[in-house]
Amino acid sequence: MAKYNILIVDDNKNNLISLHALLEEYFNDLEIFEANSGINALSVILKNQIDLIILDIQMSQMDGFETAKFILSRPKTRDIPIVFLTAAYKSEEFKQKGLALGATDYLTKPINTEQLIRKIQGYLRSIDKKRDKQMFEAKNKPALKKASHVSKDITPKLTKDLIKELEVSLKTIISYGEKLRIEVVNLDVSKDCLPTIKKIIAESQHLLDSLRKKSKTGL
Repeated sequence: MAKYNILIVDDNKNNLISLHALLEEYFNDLEIFEANSGINALSVILKNQIDLIILDIQMSQMDGFETAKFILSRPKTRDIPIVFLTAAYKSEEFKQKGLALGATDYLTKPINTEQLIRKIQGYLRSIDKKRDKQMFEAKNKPALKKASHVSKDITPKLTKDLIKELEVSLKTIISYGEKLRIEVVNLDVSKDCLPTIKKIIAESQHLLDSLRKKSKTGL
């Protein structure tokens, strides 16, 4: 099963065939979509979840700049990384124009295979990090929501039963956070989420200490 969906856009059929074959040679976890015009590219994006776009600039009807501008203007597609790949627009002026639109990168033809593969590998790592973060936030949303509703300044109106219940919940959050931290450290995955995990543990411990202090000093 493909892990990433990549869209390649070029109005030259031979270029599409060559790029498709190149990607298949170096990657075995891609679903490769093709489009031979800007209009077709927009149609593919609207129907599929695309992770990365490799976009030619010199195309009839709607060129790469116009296509990218439309993609990056829509809330649902503006975060898709776009890599311009062109044989005609090689000057610094056009490169700056492409990057100013919001493109991730600007490469020229003939394709430097080593450079292109290295850059795509970097883009895919960034996608993995984003997915890890989204997965972590989704998994911990109930715990974070519960912790966020507990004020750091515990009011005197809290009952003993409520404090007891909150203490149990916070201990669960801390325990879960510690286990998750250990799993992330031991697994071969991105460690970017570790600061967030540590923050959750620290905040939960702070709230737990506040509750215990209030419990000892009286409601």
